[in-house]
Amino acid sequence: NDIWQYITIAIGPAMLVPYVLRWYWPRYNGWGFAWGTGSAMLTALTINGFGGSMPMYQSVPIVISVALVVSVVVSLMTPPVKEETLCDFYMKVNPGGFWRKYANMVLEKGMVSKAEHNERYLEKAYDIISTCLAVPFQFCILIATMAFIFHDWEKFAYMGLITCITGLGLFFFWFKNLKPEDICTQEDEHYGSFQDESGDGPEQLAHH
Repeated sequence: NDIWQYITIAIGPAMLVPYVLRWYWPRYNGWGFAWGTGSAMLTALTINGFGGSMPMYQSVPIVISVALVVSVVVSLMTPPVKEETLCDFYMKVNPGGFWRKYANMVLEKGMVSKAEHNERYLEKAYDIISTCLAVPFQFCILIATMAFIFHDWEKFAYMGLITCITGLGLFFFWFKNLKPEDICTQEDEHYGSFQDESGDGPEQLAHH
């Protein structure tokens, strides 16, 4: 139980914020990642050692808050990631969040065409819609299966209906928009050519 609690309130939340931030905030850097993760783990160990039996609903928000504040403050106090690295990251990953500056930058540099630029935004829109459909789909298919096992036919019918509707939405917004393997290979070769081969310090590593 102690090992599970350590994993739950230390490793999980401590890694959650840094890993999420790097996808959405381009000002984030390796220093913020390291300090945010380390401070959150130290906070979790302190709570576990001196906080006694603090419930997880209290300890986890504290650890996440520490990770967020330290990650942001340290990133702002240290040098930003080089624009070449951020453009390379944007080209390869197409992240959401506060990346409009770099989306426009790669367009101005001719790294993507206007059609590719618009296609990338459409892909993000489909991803958002698919995520909103996938969450109830997974939840309802689980509940429908349990209802079937326990012969709760009314609940099975409701959950089954929602599963079918969200599954149909996933088919059109997600599955039908998956790119063929040959297209993925071409894009990997194309976008991989923009890789920044210069030496990277710690401030660059969060987006690698």
